[in-house]
Amino acid sequence: MRRLLPSDLAPEIQHIGSTAVPGLDSKPVIDLMVGLGEPARIAEIVAYLEQLGYESFGEAGVPGRWALRRRDGSQHYNIAVIAFDGERWRLNLAIRDFLRANAEAARTYALAKWRIVDGGADTLLAYSDAKQAIIETIAEQARHFKK
Repeated sequence: MRRLLPSDLAPEIQHIGSTAVPGLDSKPVIDLMVGLGEPARIAEIVAYLEQLGYESFGEAGVPGRWALRRRDGSQHYNIAVIAFDGERWRLNLAIRDFLRANAEAARTYALAKWRIVDGGADTLLAYSDAKQAIIETIAEQARHFKK
């Protein structure tokens, strides 16, 4: 993907989410974060990604993030287009890096995710809503984490 998106439009792409944390239980979907160099060019980057087969969902309830996904073939992908090096960008990387470095926090997160699923959260929206509290706790810890 890196070579298919102009670097001035998307200066950086990062692997985030549970699949980016070795050993963390995860759904079989790779989450990518595409850094948007100029927020005014969002339509341009979305057009590139749609040409690559991604389906756009707009902000999908998260201001400042454009959501896309691709579900064809054996590998599934979610993309979050976010302002490069903005607050949300930095926090997503901090959470990933914190979970990579802190096995206990990763285990706690995995157990919370399993409890949510076992509790009946059977749609993406219900699952995401139910994860909000644990994500906020991890985010607070990650804000104070130094690599």
